[in-house]
Amino acid sequence: VIYVGGIDNYFEFTLSATVGAPVSARYVKVLTMPLTNADDPAGHFRDLYVTEVEPFSLEQGNITRRNIENNADMGLLWQLDPKTSMGYSVFYRNQRSEADMTFTNTALSQTINLNRTISRIFTGSVRGIRETRHSPTQDTLDYSYGESLAANWMDTFRQTLSYNGTWSKIKRPAGSGLPKEIINSNSVVLRNVAELYRGWSANVDFGYIWTYPWEEGKRTTRLFRLDSTMIPNPKLTVNTGYTYSRTTSDLPPSEDQRFELSFSLSPTRAISLYSRLTVIDQNGSSKTYQNYSLDWSPFPDGALQLFVSYSEDLTSEGTDAKTAQAGFDWLVNNATVLRTSFSKNEFESTLEKTDTKVLLMTLRISL
Repeated sequence: VIYVGGIDNYFEFTLSATVGAPVSARYVKVLTMPLTNADDPAGHFRDLYVTEVEPFSLEQGNITRRNIENNADMGLLWQLDPKTSMGYSVFYRNQRSEADMTFTNTALSQTINLNRTISRIFTGSVRGIRETRHSPTQDTLDYSYGESLAANWMDTFRQTLSYNGTWSKIKRPAGSGLPKEIINSNSVVLRNVAELYRGWSANVDFGYIWTYPWEEGKRTTRLFRLDSTMIPNPKLTVNTGYTYSRTTSDLPPSEDQRFELSFSLSPTRAISLYSRLTVIDQNGSSKTYQNYSLDWSPFPDGALQLFVSYSEDLTSEGTDAKTAQAGFDWLVNNATVLRTSFSKNEFESTLEKTDTKVLLMTLRISL
């Protein structure tokens, strides 16, 4: 334990961590003992009180990391009859990070869905997903399932009632001493979509979510969301949104509110600008997020399409994230697309500053 006096006046203790064996404790217990008059640094205080605990990570010097990511996906679609279709897709990801130590993350996801046109008004769908993820710190198995019923009552009003559920099992290495976790989450959402006027639409959602965390008992959330989209002219789109949720559990209830305002402007086919302002209020404490982006595609047509983009994210907590990207899409033929891009990312906060460069090549073949 290190004591830092002066204006800062805090104690610092270090928890060692390495790749493959990170700090995974959920709680840190701090015990203090009465001080004697001879003790430093505060002999005239008989007791020590813990008023704030703040976690942070520390990396010294310049650290170079090399990350290699390989993705592969495949999808199939069957038209069983004029009103029924079935689909199957599989996705695999392999991530390898090379620094002082090397570790690999893998993920495999399989999805099956069934869609049915019941009548002129009603359509239904069912889906199921199985996903496995492996990392040095834990293995995760997820089952996701859902079904929805949509009703197109008229050209200007439609509704969708959906149910979604997730069952997750998290298993950690035997030497970690941590038990496995099982989490079950379910939700029911009713979405109402209305075309209020030409170029103006609104969505109203009512939702109920219940979750069984592995050690916290049952947690329920009631959700209300209102979204609006306005298109004053073909070049400008304005989106507004408000979300309210109230969560109850064994802990004191929590109320969250979210306000969003965004603008999308495309003065030409080659240039688009986007701006978004988000304010999140949680139990009386608010945070503000700002996002700005610019996209330029100098040659939107043809087999070789270049693109350049820049985005910046700002928060009221003093963080600043910038991303600059350039690349091209090569349409080899009607079924093959090769994308190559290079991006430079900068992240800065009151505690750290990081620079990241990413070279990405993607080959997509449609059969």
